[in-house]
Amino acid sequence: MTRKQALSALLVLCCLAVPGVAQQDAPAAATLSNSSVPMLSKFNGTLTDINSKPITTVSGVTFSLYAEAEGGAALWMETQNVQPDKNGRYSVTLGSSKSTGLPADVFASGQARWLGVQVSGQAEYPRMLLMSVPYALKAADAATIGGLPPSAFMLAPKANEEAGEVAGEVNENATASKAEALAGSKQDATITYKAVKTPSTPGGTLGYMPLWTTSPNIIGNSNLFQSTSGSNSGFVGLGTSSPLSLLQLAANNPGKLGPSLTLMNTGGTAGAGVSVDFDGYNLGTAAPEARIQSFDDGNYSSSLVFQTKIPGAASNALVERMRIADYGYVGINNNNPSYPLDIGGGDAMVRGADNFQQAYDIADLYVGDVNHVIRAENAVGIGIGAYGQFPGVFVADGGNVGIHTTQPVHVFQVAQGTGPAFADGWSTYSSRRWKTNIHELHGALEKVQHLRGVSYDMKEGGQHQIGVIAEEVGAVVPEVVTWEKNGKDAAGVDYARLTALLIEATKEQQKLIQKQQKQLKVQQAKIANLTTQVSTIQAALYRNGQQNSPVLSASLIGQHK
Repeated sequence: MTRKQALSALLVLCCLAVPGVAQQDAPAAATLSNSSVPMLSKFNGTLTDINSKPITTVSGVTFSLYAEAEGGAALWMETQNVQPDKNGRYSVTLGSSKSTGLPADVFASGQARWLGVQVSGQAEYPRMLLMSVPYALKAADAATIGGLPPSAFMLAPKANEEAGEVAGEVNENATASKAEALAGSKQDATITYKAVKTPSTPGGTLGYMPLWTTSPNIIGNSNLFQSTSGSNSGFVGLGTSSPLSLLQLAANNPGKLGPSLTLMNTGGTAGAGVSVDFDGYNLGTAAPEARIQSFDDGNYSSSLVFQTKIPGAASNALVERMRIADYGYVGINNNNPSYPLDIGGGDAMVRGADNFQQAYDIADLYVGDVNHVIRAENAVGIGIGAYGQFPGVFVADGGNVGIHTTQPVHVFQVAQGTGPAFADGWSTYSSRRWKTNIHELHGALEKVQHLRGVSYDMKEGGQHQIGVIAEEVGAVVPEVVTWEKNGKDAAGVDYARLTALLIEATKEQQKLIQKQQKQLKVQQAKIANLTTQVSTIQAALYRNGQQNSPVLSASLIGQHK
């Protein structure tokens, strides 16, 4: 057995030890030739959340290889969509998301390697020390010569062959001695590189990638163009010869869909997806700084997920920030939105067109349609309105509440002229617990006599009403009148507090009535007594026949004065 045959046998044995060789079910594995060592490895585990409960839904999981048990940058990483079972158990093929699989050079040194597993949105699980099996990937080196596959070489020439024949198609100007030098001596040479004849192919336009046509040795233009001059040098255009960025796609489709870019995961099934990654500045093989990724739902649709990396280190993981679910709901910090907009673990901010920076800048939030608005005005307050009636309710920055007014100067204020208010009741704080220096009102009846009730028409709106004049009341009972800031103009009367004055006035009036009633009874008794006496005298006169005597009548009357 030659040395090369022995190495090949060893390679086969090593491949049998690699977990990923037994079953290559990932799309990337399909691209490997049957003669190559699959750079894959099976891995089984269990996913749990921060409460140690099994995760049973499709989740983005990042697998990373490290040279240390803790700390240090990842030597390699990949992210896969994992579908656990009801107990959180899962099985993946490491390297299946990469076209090159697992990197053999990571295991080439023979040093220990640790595997880190991190679920999107969580901290990385404790790292696990890899056993000896993955290091069998180093056996792939035995299938190469100087890092090149055998197809890059050709058999050594036979003793009776010319060097030119062995070398294949060499340059027409090459001499036999050059070919021999390339291949070594006819007897001792073992390998030689093929020399390719330079073709003569007219056609094509500067800047366009060539396209072989059906005409022999004639090159046409493809749709791919690369700029070679000016500030756009190196820019590539597909469908345009004037690319404005590193890669620009263009199509002339008036009224129709323009250029489309299709990313397809031909493996399919639930949890499969594709992504667009973004890296502003990122060293090594760490995860990208941002990613837009799709997750197949297994029902001919996908959710779209937006992820960004946790700031602080290149080795930090991507975390889901926003998701557009396959059923149309949008989740922010919520991977399972239950409402059209479902925000979890944070607040929402509406700043308005002017970014809410200057006084009187407005920020609107419309609910249902543009006729129902919640509006905030910088340095003023926030209100709710409907169908042009703004505000219905307004809360000023100082905390005062207004109905149909944006400038409430009292804790609760209803705008003048907006109509009556109705309620089942209105209570005023009045407990003895909150009062001191309590005295009854005196002279209430006299004060009421200085007040007058009037009827009037409002200047604005013309409503006919009855009430009192605030200025007149303020001159008698200032405690129930509210004044403007100038201290001169009255603003309103607390009709409810006038009740206290009316109560005491009524009591004073009742005392006066009771006194007068007593006096009246005394006078009525005297009158009754006099009436009785007159009747007695008159009866005596009749008996004496002197009933018509004026002298006697006057005398009798004088005796009873």
